[in-house]
Amino acid sequence: MLSIADHACILDAATPHIVIERGVRLLHIWKLAETDAEHCAILLDHLNPPPGARILDAGCGVGEVARLMREQRPDLHFTLLNISQAQLDLAPAGMPQLLASFDDIPTPDESFDAVMFNHAICHAADWLTTFREAARVLRPGGRVLIYDMERQHGDNHLLAHHTHSTAWPWQQTRDTAALAGLDLVGVWFPEPVDTPLLRLMGDEAFYTTVFNGVRPMVMVLARDDSTNQGAQP
Repeated sequence: MLSIADHACILDAATPHIVIERGVRLLHIWKLAETDAEHCAILLDHLNPPPGARILDAGCGVGEVARLMREQRPDLHFTLLNISQAQLDLAPAGMPQLLASFDDIPTPDESFDAVMFNHAICHAADWLTTFREAARVLRPGGRVLIYDMERQHGDNHLLAHHTHSTAWPWQQTRDTAALAGLDLVGVWFPEPVDTPLLRLMGDEAFYTTVFNGVRPMVMVLARDDSTNQGAQP
């Protein structure tokens, strides 16, 4: 996997073309509804945050998911975290920003009611480290929302080479999260209605080859308060 600095450089270089020139603000592989707003509403329903919740959007892209969720739930308070300054520069106003890695979140323990990883944790170098850090910044009873790829078969060789990401069977994700004190609430495998990344790539054969064996997954986890969150074994 790439270093954090190298990954940030790639994002900084690609963002103007994708977001400004192509007009794509929702940087997801698949969409679960016809419109971006409906897509984000589905994710928000799965997260089901309490009134007034403070939510960390970890690996937030340009903050479009948080923006659309805030339109639907104005009571929610989002913080945007990204390693790419170019993406944060295009994020909506009125949301605190953190230029940082989700493996080293610069906030105190128990700062948030929820943490979101939308097509983000796939880029983690060490998923256990990432989950431990999410558990650390969660308040008691807090939840983690993951919307990403789930590997049904095959390996990550082409995926890692071309997209600098990995996908694991959902059971492996669940078990790794459990080691960090995050328990499974539910997992879903929705049928997408659109594939924006395919249009961006413009090569169906290449897309099919790279993303062979993966499917959309929504997973919700909750902090297990019976353990010392984020503690090393």
